[in-house]
Amino acid sequence: NSQLYERIEQMFEGFVKAAVHAIEQRDPTTFGHSGRVANMTIGLAEVVDRAGDGDYRVVKFSREQLREIRYAGLLHDFGKVGVREQVLVKAKKLYPLQLDLIQQRHDFVRRTTEREFWRKRAEFLETHGRTGYEKFLRTLEEEHGRELEALDRLLDAVLHANEPTVLPARRFEELSALARRTYEDTAGKARPYLTDEEMRYLTIPKGSLDETERLEIESHVTHTYRFLQQIP
Repeated sequence: NSQLYERIEQMFEGFVKAAVHAIEQRDPTTFGHSGRVANMTIGLAEVVDRAGDGDYRVVKFSREQLREIRYAGLLHDFGKVGVREQVLVKAKKLYPLQLDLIQQRHDFVRRTTEREFWRKRAEFLETHGRTGYEKFLRTLEEEHGRELEALDRLLDAVLHANEPTVLPARRFEELSALARRTYEDTAGKARPYLTDEEMRYLTIPKGSLDETERLEIESHVTHTYRFLQQIP
């Protein structure tokens, strides 16, 4: 019986280690966190257990209780398995794919602006020849330069707003102006420079999570509690 009990303990120990490994693989930024929590909690419990006076002098822990405390420490984040990985590791306000789409959209608009610049030059020469061309070109280049600068400022506003910091009022105004801007797609249809969803994420007041994502992260506590309740 003692050998069987020992084997069961070893199997459970292996399960706990595998569970911790699975958690840390999903959220590498907290690698080693579960082990540190378990070690610190056990250390505190052992200090309390040795207390000879004070409020905790009557508190004692058996070997089994200390082991349970260790397992609870190791598995305290196990509920993260119920949280979507993209939310769990979200570092900025936009998801990487969303930022990629905005940058591609910006590049498309910039290339379209470049083509329009050359089209207007060619159209003027075709219609008017060289007469008045130099003056027209100077004006066109100035307008084109301002347009490119404006586009780059808009992308810069997105990149700054994407950081998980407090969103200044000035940045919110820039984003609002950007959200009202449109461009023509390849079919000639007007499209918003920023979608409603992108705008919602970029205007998160602080941090990288919106309310729904924050609640999802917090739900891992409930998931962990329910899981630990199932362990005899």
